[in-house]
This record gives sequence, structure tokens and C-alpha cells, in this order.
Amino acid sequence: MITQTFTTVVSLLLAPAVLAQGVMVNLPPGVITSAGDQDGDGRSDVLLAQPGGQNGSGSVAIHSSLTGQLLRTWTGQIGDDFGAAAISAGDLDGDGRDEIAIGIPGYSQIGAQNSRVELYSGASGALVRTLVGQPPDMFGRRLANLGDVDLDGVDDLAVAGLATSMGTTVPVRI
Repeated sequence: MITQTFTTVVSLLLAPAVLAQGVMVNLPPGVITSAGDQDGDGRSDVLLAQPGGQNGSGSVAIHSSLTGQLLRTWTGQIGDDFGAAAISAGDLDGDGRDEIAIGIPGYSQIGAQNSRVELYSGASGALVRTLVGQPPDMFGRRLANLGDVDLDGVDDLAVAGLATSMGTTVPVRI
């Protein structure tokens, strides 16, 4: 499914006249955004996230913007909403590759919901850090790369959940 989606996106990017004519394309719900340069070719690559994707477990994939080649894939657990939000978090470790932040607001462990955001290395794809929310905030439902807000030379990440009822506030961590 991810590969088919990417092919459709690339086709649309290569055919702007079709978009101008208002042609509708049936893409699955999810996120399509820049992944930063993941393969070192000097071009920003494409991040595709599909929460709840195949068999109810979400997935996030990175494709080369030059060749369309699948560079990396991460997959969640059934029902955890893996990939509800996914972004390039900027180069957090100074290796020249943007890390990837993936929201998992439905993550649960031993019966308790511990919504989270996982940060993956842009160079190796390995999990490098986990940020954990407090139930029932759905932490990781929204992510934003804020740039270098505190001027320490490293991009800053904002993470938010969802309000549980009307009139409640949504916690945001930076």
C-alpha cells in the first residue's frame, strides 16, 4: 500500500497540469511530508505515514525523492495508531541526516496506555529516544518541528495530544 501511494504521489508531482484540472486521487489517510535528506543525495526525501494501515498496525516509510526507492520502513503494533503524526525532526545529533519523529498516541504496555513519540536516527533508522505522555492525553497525536527556538544549534520539537472533552486544554511539550 505504501509503495502504491508513493507511485501516485510521484505521478502527481510530475504532472502538475493534472492537478490544475482538479483530478481527485484516492490516497489513504495519513501523512505525506518531507523527510529531509535521508540518503545523502542532497535532496529532501518523502515521508509517508499511514496510521492503522495494513492489518490495523500503522507504518511510516521513507522513499528517495530522486529514484522512488524505499529507503526505510517502521511498523507499529495493532491498534496503537503508529504514525498518527510523523515529521522530520531536523538533525538532532549532528550527523548530517534529519531524525524522524513518529507519534504513537494509542501505544499501550501491559494494559496501561502510555502514548509516546519515538525518535529514529536519520543515518541508521535505529530508535534513539522515546518521549512518553500521561494517559489519557493521546501524546504524539500532533508534532511540529519548530526550528531552533532556544538558539542552542539544534531544532526543537513540539508534541501535543488531544483534549479529552470540550473545554479542556491540550498539553504541549517542547
